[in-house]
Amino acid sequence: MCFAACGSRQPPEWFEACSTGNIEQITDLMDDCTQHRDHRPFQIYSKNEQQFMVHTGFTGLMYAIVNNQQEVVELLLNEEYDILCNQDTVVQTSEQWYTHQITVDMQIIQSLKKNNIQYYSQVPAGSTILDLALLLGNLELYIQLAQKLPRRIINHINESGYNNLFYLIELSKFFYLEPVNELTRPLFKFLFQRQALFYSIHSPTSIKRCLIHGSYAMLDILFSLFSKKYKVAFTSFIDNCNLQDYQDTKEQLKCVQLIAKFKQNEYDEEQSEQNSENNKEPVIVNETVPEEPTQSTKASNKIPTKTSFVKPLAKSEKDENEQEKFCTAHEQLNFKHFTYSLPKASALLKKVETVKVEDLKPEDLDLQVANLSKEAVKEVQKEDEKIEVDEMVDDLGLIEDIDELKAEIAFEEVKQEVKEPVTEIENKEEVDAEGEEEEGIDAETV
Repeated sequence: MCFAACGSRQPPEWFEACSTGNIEQITDLMDDCTQHRDHRPFQIYSKNEQQFMVHTGFTGLMYAIVNNQQEVVELLLNEEYDILCNQDTVVQTSEQWYTHQITVDMQIIQSLKKNNIQYYSQVPAGSTILDLALLLGNLELYIQLAQKLPRRIINHINESGYNNLFYLIELSKFFYLEPVNELTRPLFKFLFQRQALFYSIHSPTSIKRCLIHGSYAMLDILFSLFSKKYKVAFTSFIDNCNLQDYQDTKEQLKCVQLIAKFKQNEYDEEQSEQNSENNKEPVIVNETVPEEPTQSTKASNKIPTKTSFVKPLAKSEKDENEQEKFCTAHEQLNFKHFTYSLPKASALLKKVETVKVEDLKPEDLDLQVANLSKEAVKEVQKEDEKIEVDEMVDDLGLIEDIDELKAEIAFEEVKQEVKEPVTEIENKEEVDAEGEEEEGIDAETV
């Protein structure tokens, strides 16, 4: 990931225009100022009876998002959608949405206090514009942007270890999130499929985060959509939580009650599917597909991608199948009953040979079939052309065990491929041998 920024410095008028929504001035300056950062140090100043907050490293699009200038956001989205924040900063908010997103920079704290700014959020380095919208508490803008941006932007994790779902869980305390809403259901379903099973020893699971923050609405959506599909995973998450530690608030008690309901199998998958049919997901039309910038002089801190562009959210049957495939692979990789067909496992291993696990993108997660430790491959056996590993996959395992797994898979496939040809060769040799014996007998007779 590149953290370099263009060396040229843009005039403050550009960032002020993006903050105030001055379309005429933005249009005049766009060719020279897009995809460039604000190099000024953090400060708060007034101009023409308006207050401006300088965010070091921000682009014009980021300033437009901070000030909710949606017309400017639409204008600059294609140009700057994939540029990341290159250092920590703070943004003013209407409420204290995130109690833990605070700064320890005394200069910034004093500047905020001097200007009577009570509520703010710290924006970690490596944050996307989607992270920024969530940190501002602007859920409406987040939903609008998330439907237009590539999936690699949605799946990105910033330098604080947060993804979109983690911010949404904490933010949901202030909003009522309806899972069958025509606009939000596809987005929430997509986020949960990609991020609900995210697990790290350095970060709480999605269920634990719901308990910590008392996010009753998000936990309800989570169980309603995937109570049976991810039952093994969720049960594992819950078993690692001491529920008695999360009964301090009314919201936390509601979460504990939901977990009890989940354990009693009271979430009806058929009813959930019926609700899904009654509230079919709308086809999201992307008015403009963001294109990758071609000017080398404007290269800056962007999210890497294997192709020039990863397609945005779509609601085709093919796309749904891809999401389903991802979910299955994700659950199997992290929990018991890991299953892969021999041909698929072999194909994946061939791809992984030239790929490092730490470089894999979220859309390539199922390639981590190679990321199995020796303990995980304790019991491998062929049964109906499948490999079954009845051990939990080690998330921190290294790719060094790929040769061992590859050898076992290759051996099973080779046995299948050569079994019949070998039999034919043996039969042919027997026939030839019999022929030679007959010829010998005939020769003796003569």
